[in-house]
Amino acid sequence: TKTAGRQAAQAATHAQAAVMAIVEVGAKVDEVGTKVEEVHLATNSIVTLALESKEAEALARVAAATVTGVAEGRAAGVAEEAARQIPDKGCGVGPMIQDDKTAAGFDSAATVTRLVDRIKAQGLGFVGRYYSRNPAKNLSAGEARALSVAGISIVTVWEAQGNLPTSFSRSQGFIDASDALKCAQEVDQPAGSVIYFAVDFDASPTDLTIAIIPYSQAVRTALAGHYRLGVYGSGLVCDTLKTQGIVECTWLGGAMGWRSSRTYTGYDILQGLPTDSHGFGFAVDPDTARGDYGGWMLSAAAQTG
Repeated sequence: TKTAGRQAAQAATHAQAAVMAIVEVGAKVDEVGTKVEEVHLATNSIVTLALESKEAEALARVAAATVTGVAEGRAAGVAEEAARQIPDKGCGVGPMIQDDKTAAGFDSAATVTRLVDRIKAQGLGFVGRYYSRNPAKNLSAGEARALSVAGISIVTVWEAQGNLPTSFSRSQGFIDASDALKCAQEVDQPAGSVIYFAVDFDASPTDLTIAIIPYSQAVRTALAGHYRLGVYGSGLVCDTLKTQGIVECTWLGGAMGWRSSRTYTGYDILQGLPTDSHGFGFAVDPDTARGDYGGWMLSAAAQTG
């Protein structure tokens, strides 16, 4: 009996020690998680500072060029040079730039080639179409040509699994950007125009810090020299990525229940709720765009190619 008692006591001691060890491990895991988030936040701050430094450097170059130009009697053209030197703060000045008026359009996962005449007759200025890993969903070369010939602008958005938080990471950003580039080149989308990338869920601040910001930074890096970057998503996503200088254009999704969507006003495109008000025989998402929202058309040569 005494031996059994001692064994029970020893077992209890070992069990207590095991529990304490588990608690300690849990605390370490929490600590590591906190450190990881701190690293992400620090990284984002560094990126923001780098962008600000780049702008300051550009402004200094503009000031020097202005002084030199005036001194040499070349006042004409100085303002134009300044505009080229200062990093863009808005959606950007690029090919096929739109005016400051609003434009009505819609986006659809279905091809609209057969509807081009009806779209034009209804006075719609642009159509949003997809790039993805599903060819049936994607904008085709023939469709892009038909829309461009009719004078209807195109807005392109990449979405593979944009409604899943787990689909966003730095490595996935490079993969998605590479595939989006292939889609854009297949339809001859003009270099320097915009490709939006969809964040099609109500992302939290943590989702942004841990996944969406690193993803978007990778996409921006991969698109550099080819296309400008836009984002489709909630008010929180659009505002954060635009404020940090990661994207140039923002497309506010129609789900007004998402974070900050009711209060965000800096969008370039505003999406409405699905409707068949145009009589196409299937529902589309109505959109309103303003300024240089990223709409593009094929060049004259590509339209006849």
